[in-house]
Amino acid sequence: MIEHKNALLLHAGVPPNWDKNTLLSQALTVEKHLKKSAVGRFINQMYGDYPYTWHRDLKEMEACRYTINACMRMRFCRADGTLEFAHKMGQNTAPTDFKAWFLHENRLLADTDIFFGHWSTLTNITQPHVYPMDKGCAWGGALNMIRFKDKQIFSVTC
Repeated sequence: MIEHKNALLLHAGVPPNWDKNTLLSQALTVEKHLKKSAVGRFINQMYGDYPYTWHRDLKEMEACRYTINACMRMRFCRADGTLEFAHKMGQNTAPTDFKAWFLHENRLLADTDIFFGHWSTLTNITQPHVYPMDKGCAWGGALNMIRFKDKQIFSVTC
């Protein structure tokens, strides 16, 4: 996760119930573990889908796993941040009771520019402050770039 002015760059996204302080503190905790000499043991504990839902009472390793799953794998979730990993198609294919993470009405970071990849099947995203960078590059589509000063988007065919 990279923060630049009022913008965030992530692989997948941010749970709708997270504010910037939660995101930054959780990312810092994960980073701390990734810098340790026992990083292999940490990584081995990170594989898995559980916990699906964030809450402040999670043990540190569970919180790290949720953080990694949300920031690296998330597409669909509930407003409370409950993650869903089975569906991988476009934003209009959400399973019952789930939405694309950026379509939740009360998303806490709705006024923060968020740039992300991971979801190559997204189409026609008009949500303010949401910038998907992967336009199906692996499938012969394009990869987007953005010029921060004026938010001009450029695409290159892959």
